[in-house]
Amino acid sequence: MKTSMLRLLSEAEMSSIYEKSLHLLSNKGVRVNYEKGLNILKRLGADVDFSSRQVRFPRDLIENALRTVPHSMALADGTGDSYLLPHPEGLFYTRSSSGAVSYIEPETNAYRDLTLSYARECVQLVDNLPEINMCGLPSPRDVPTQTADIHALKLVLENTSKHIMVQPYSLESLDYLFQLALTVSGGEAELRKKPRIHVIGGSLPPLGFKDWNMAGILLICQYGVPMIAGCLASSGGTAPITIAGTVLLSSVVTLAMVVMSQMINPGTPVIGLPLSFAIDMLTGRVMQSTVEDLLSAAACTQFFKEVFRIPVHTYGFGSDAYIPDGQSMIESSRMAMLISLAGGDILGGAGQLNVAKAISPVQLIVDNSLTAALKQLSAGVKVDDDTVAFREILEVAPDGHFMDTRHTLRHCHDALRQSLFLLSPLEVWWAEGGKDFLARANEEYRDIKKKIQPQRLSEDVQKELDLIVRRADKNLVK
Repeated sequence: MKTSMLRLLSEAEMSSIYEKSLHLLSNKGVRVNYEKGLNILKRLGADVDFSSRQVRFPRDLIENALRTVPHSMALADGTGDSYLLPHPEGLFYTRSSSGAVSYIEPETNAYRDLTLSYARECVQLVDNLPEINMCGLPSPRDVPTQTADIHALKLVLENTSKHIMVQPYSLESLDYLFQLALTVSGGEAELRKKPRIHVIGGSLPPLGFKDWNMAGILLICQYGVPMIAGCLASSGGTAPITIAGTVLLSSVVTLAMVVMSQMINPGTPVIGLPLSFAIDMLTGRVMQSTVEDLLSAAACTQFFKEVFRIPVHTYGFGSDAYIPDGQSMIESSRMAMLISLAGGDILGGAGQLNVAKAISPVQLIVDNSLTAALKQLSAGVKVDDDTVAFREILEVAPDGHFMDTRHTLRHCHDALRQSLFLLSPLEVWWAEGGKDFLARANEEYRDIKKKIQPQRLSEDVQKELDLIVRRADKNLVK
């Protein structure tokens, strides 16, 4: 089991951030624009100023919420398997990109609008990559904007059996998203028992909640599915420019969502989502893979896990690069390494480039390979009577070897062999075309694409999914 963790914050620093979070939440509070939400929070004990729509939470309410929020939970996929959070072996799970609006063509690296056809291919690809455990929602461009998230969830349910992270786009779409999840799960009791989805509650940085943010929290609490609580903080924009300031702001917003969920429905599972971005002060471009982004996310991960004691889901992959290249490989690798060492439970963003606005099938395959290596690295070193090979070392001659021992035979298949990495001699590599890393990734993409296919849903379930989306298009598209 993994025991070595990266700790960026000392006990004193975490205590200071926690006390400041309590002060801000109980004295300044957050703004909630949803009238129904304000009334519910007022009734449950929050200090609500209806004129300013500011909501403050007494300290005892906050501390009680941290006692009732679950410290662990289980997510389910379409096959009945469960993903325990935190991972029982101290490892992590991986999620594919969410929210991408562009598709990067393999071979040419040309940008295309992410159509339903391209999105379907990406989701089926995720279904065939063993190290990608969960799927995010794409953002197809050839459907009505008002129902894009509804079309996306239907498409994902039809094309992968893996667990799904749902990112609602509007107040109006929320009910339809839950209808789709309920249909596939077989009803409310089954969805609550084996949550096929976890849902972003959302906030409006720096300290606000729009109508659909609050409505989403209410629905999540109603159905009892795990809620993702976090702040899309952009350092220097919607968050302080310093790393510590971004950590504090993220802490306040996340804590507000923890408190609201536990007030509404004590025991609602909550997953922290510290997504950190940074504004490049020279160009104005928002970035997700700078060193500062990584430090903010890693520090938040540590803080949420040690102080709030909730699982954490954040970007563990992704790059500011526009195509799969040397920059994307370095940025995705260092992000995955840092967040996994910081204790991230779900590393999201596999396959995403251009600050999460584009998805690349080739990068997705690369990140799948990277995940396999990281999981083995994170597992650490197993030390027992067998692995230390004491007897084998004791018995070997001074000029001997271990090639023909039973111990070597027993463990010779333990090493991780990755198809994208060269293991053959130089002469063989040249004879096979001298392909570089990205050429081999493109080749693996072509091989996997031959095998991908949609899920086989029952006729009744498929008809109901179709009906829900048609109803949403009819009622929401102006």
